[in-house]
Amino acid sequence: MHDPSTVVGTFPPYSWRKRFTWLTTLVTLWHEDPCLDGSDDYCGYSRARLSDADHAWVKAHAAAEWRTWFGDRSFGLFECSYSEVLHSAWIDVRAYAAGISNWTPLQRWELSTIAYLASNPIDDLRSSVWAARNNAEGLEHLLRNVLRVYRTSRRRWWQEPRWHVSHWRFQFEQVLTFKRWAFSRCHECHGRFTWREVANGQVINTQWDATGPRWFTNAERILHFRCHDARAKRGAYGPPHSGVFTGGPVVLHGSEGVIPVSQQAAFMRGDRFRKDH
Repeated sequence: MHDPSTVVGTFPPYSWRKRFTWLTTLVTLWHEDPCLDGSDDYCGYSRARLSDADHAWVKAHAAAEWRTWFGDRSFGLFECSYSEVLHSAWIDVRAYAAGISNWTPLQRWELSTIAYLASNPIDDLRSSVWAARNNAEGLEHLLRNVLRVYRTSRRRWWQEPRWHVSHWRFQFEQVLTFKRWAFSRCHECHGRFTWREVANGQVINTQWDATGPRWFTNAERILHFRCHDARAKRGAYGPPHSGVFTGGPVVLHGSEGVIPVSQQAAFMRGDRFRKDH
């Protein structure tokens, strides 16, 4: 589960702060997802939620169309590119959700969305397309994702979860800064932070599920920049995302097991992204 908090906006808005550089953020407005279904997107902030009828159509359509799409490897969409498969899925989803004929040409925004889903290096559907080639369950997963994207794209502005007023939370930046300056201490040297450091965000948080500063207690595991650098040099970090410092060597885990100590420095420098590694 990810963080259910999503930033709705800030005051002054970013356009003001970009024009008048002396302005600082005073209030941040958050949308707090209630997580009633066990997920962090119950309101459909990132993607529109589907109804029971939508799920039933996806399941039936995937079962009926998988053999036509991928059953015969010499015919259909098995050897087609990611974009071509997503193009076909989009046309079927559009016909169901909006009643638009399959012969109607796609609009420019639709072609742009399909290209985004096929090529975005961070959040694409290529893995879903690959799974759809294997069985009907994979195609069901792909159609469900495409349908959510389509409904999100066609959602009116007043239907967006950002207008769920009951889920709003206001964060006053000056109060947050004061609590961190007055009550939080460095987890390494146990020293205080200057106002400039906390106001400019010049602290390092070592907790994955941090709760933020609290009144009259040191509830954070945060570090000065200099203390973080000192710990990194002597290798005092524990397992990834644990927030625990063991005093032992850094242990990095890759897809094939533990990364050797001799390669960890190159990994931390980003050398693993070079073609010769």
